[in-house]
Amino acid sequence: MTNPTTPRSTKPYKAVWPPPNRDYFTVRVMNSHALRNVSAVLWAVHEKDDLFVGPSVRLTSAVGRVQLDTQELAAQFCEHAHEVLSKRHGDEIRLAVVSGMAPTKISHRWTYEQSERVRAMLDGKAWS
Repeated sequence: MTNPTTPRSTKPYKAVWPPPNRDYFTVRVMNSHALRNVSAVLWAVHEKDDLFVGPSVRLTSAVGRVQLDTQELAAQFCEHAHEVLSKRHGDEIRLAVVSGMAPTKISHRWTYEQSERVRAMLDGKAWS
């Protein structure tokens, strides 16, 4: 809506909300029905076959999934998570790197923080 006192040549103000979408990479469990020792808390997610891996290398729902900034980092994290989770839930576990979109600035901060945390974890693993 324009004000009658403003000239028609000025464009109306456009809100910057929502901010543009931002891509991230995460690790998804592809065959959750074949897993053993899944927590009762994750029963509904397990039944829907919608399990992801969290930043602390634990099974989680889509809300707690890890968000990483590069596909290479996600692939390294996927290999590490497969080693850990196969000991915990059986060798049948299959993981895959998938991409997602997040529309908020907060998730950009989460992606940065989780990527740094995973890099530190993988660097520590390389030294041990």
